[in-house]
Amino acid sequence: MYLSGLTVNKVLIADDCELNRQLLTFFLEKLNINVMSASNGLEALELTKK
Repeated sequence: MYLSGLTVNKVLIADDCELNRQLLTFFLEKLNINVMSASNGLEALELTKK
């Protein structure tokens, strides 16, 4: 997927609403984008270290 000339192949979703994370993950994976999700900012920061 291309956004403003950038190639996107991995996205980190940080949202406290599980339904929002599930919906975004579903649609992004349909676009062949790898998705990591976190339920809060601290968890998101930890995921960026991996």
